Amino acid sequence: MKQIFFLDDSGPPFGHMVLALGGYLGGFDGNFLWNRIGAEYSSNVPVWSLRLLPALAGALSVPMAYQIVLELHFSHCAAMGAALLMLIALFL
Repeated sequence: MKQIFFLDDSGPPFGHMVLALGGYLGGFDGNFLWNRIGAEYSSNVPVWSLRLLPALAGALSVPMAYQIVLELHFSHCAAMGAALLMLIALFL
């Protein structure tokens, strides 16, 4: 967006890149300062695109956990348990 690259310790780099991809696809220009929690967004902040990719990743993690446990040749009950644990973890 602004072509400024930096490293920080606030999370995994791939997560930041996914959020940047959502902002880029939504047309975010990078001119909003995220300096205060609860501040009003201006009209040039595409909130839906910044929230869409993390929401899709969270929603798809539950069936992915189910499928991974099945691919590891565990029972369907174990796969349902893993998917249920993922679903509970998403709400915490």
